[in-house]
Amino acid sequence: MSKNTDIEKLESVLIYLVYKSNEIGVYHLNKLTYLFEYFYIKNFGERFTKEYFLKYPHGPVISNYKRIFINLAQREFFLTNTDELKKNRKLTDDYSYGRQAIRSSNKSYFINPLPNNAAILLDNIITKFGKLSVDELETFVYKTEPIINYQNNPYKKETGGYVLESPMINIKKSKDRVPEGIKIALKHMKKYPNFSLEQQKKDYKEFAFMEKLRPYNA
Repeated sequence: MSKNTDIEKLESVLIYLVYKSNEIGVYHLNKLTYLFEYFYIKNFGERFTKEYFLKYPHGPVISNYKRIFINLAQREFFLTNTDELKKNRKLTDDYSYGRQAIRSSNKSYFINPLPNNAAILLDNIITKFGKLSVDELETFVYKTEPIINYQNNPYKKETGGYVLESPMINIKKSKDRVPEGIKIALKHMKKYPNFSLEQQKKDYKEFAFMEKLRPYNA
């Protein structure tokens, strides 16, 4: 099996953490992934994945999310109706994917561990945003910096443009704001990830910047 990508790790762990006995819609999965990537930039000054996020009428989506989700479902890292997911839809129909259920499988969390900082940030985002309705989630997403900048960009595409690229968000400026101590800690956590989320939380409390990870404000 080929090495799992960061986006695959992120999607399968997201499914596992909160939706072990429930299910999540494709719409929420796309928006929670966007919020994770956005807050990762704001907190750590870099991207976690190399995925592009496209502006759809109801907010950003992972550019190749169908391929990623179908691939993970075929490998049983999560469960969904892949035939339904393969159907072609209009861009304005992205709301309908809120009803496309994705469920956890026994393999979901074991695709690979996330580094401590990513696991804690993802847990916080799911806790704060995971239970929002489709409308509530869309409202919040539209208040984030990249979407606001995209909407105000006179050269924007109405749909299909990238929302996490310059000038929608200045990654270098975010990186410059990260203290050196956090940068050192990030290198350590990437090198030595833990499988247990509880152990990750326990270890993570030792870092003084824990409060900075909580995405209270966009």
